[in-house]
Amino acid sequence: MKALMQPLEAVAGFGDLKRSLKKNRGVIEVTGAIESEKAHFAAGLAENCGKVLLIAENELRARELFEDYRLYDREVLLYPARDMVFSDADLSGNLITQQRMKA
Repeated sequence: MKALMQPLEAVAGFGDLKRSLKKNRGVIEVTGAIESEKAHFAAGLAENCGKVLLIAENELRARELFEDYRLYDREVLLYPARDMVFSDADLSGNLITQQRMKA
């Protein structure tokens, strides 16, 4: 895992971001990263602070981010959106409810 995280140290501003996160322990917004870098960047930050909450703009992007982040942390959880069309019919059984409770 160290081999995956070491290249992040060369990224401009990553060290400052880590120090800021340690000092403030609050919300940090990072912009400008390409899609494939976001999970890597988040995993590097999680190494110092423990837990990370990633929020995506839609469920498709959330699932992509979830799959990318699994490379760095096998215990990552996905909180699935509630499908308003089928919420009453509950065609998927209680799978979505189980995933949401686990998260």
